[in-house]
Amino acid sequence: MEFRIHNGILHSFYHVYRQNVSDDYSEWVKKQRAQGSYDDRLPKGLMTHIQNPAYVELVRIALCYYIAKLDGVSDDEQEILDGMIEGLLDDPRGGSEFRAELRMILADKGTKFENVKRYLNRIDTTTLEEFKNDAIQIAETTGGITENEQQAIDLYQQFIEERKKLEEESAK
Repeated sequence: MEFRIHNGILHSFYHVYRQNVSDDYSEWVKKQRAQGSYDDRLPKGLMTHIQNPAYVELVRIALCYYIAKLDGVSDDEQEILDGMIEGLLDDPRGGSEFRAELRMILADKGTKFENVKRYLNRIDTTTLEEFKNDAIQIAETTGGITENEQQAIDLYQQFIEERKKLEEESAK
């Protein structure tokens, strides 16, 4: 029997999400996101960066999934994402809170940068630069970067530049 990761993992996550995450919780998360993320309510300045490798991988997945969703997730993109997801699930440093957040990321059908920005805000700029290569790889997977994907990558680059400015200002 051939096992295909890209069909198995996401299909399983979908069912786990539907069984274990109540509609009330989903509505609460939607309400919180609509009010603005926790990071948006913080005073200007830098936040403490999260160094946990499992969280960093979660953020990488959130960014790549955001890019892939812009023009519909292809089978090739899904295969790459499934490899990332499998890596996170196998990481002993990733606890149940990471799995719960991963379910929320995969259930999110939105294509707004704000949905992923709340994760990116907690990562240092060096890692954000590394993520740009992953975003480009996902976008190129389907035979080239579409206009929507290029706009999203440009927006991401702008976000990185803004974060670098903040770091420079706070270092003074």
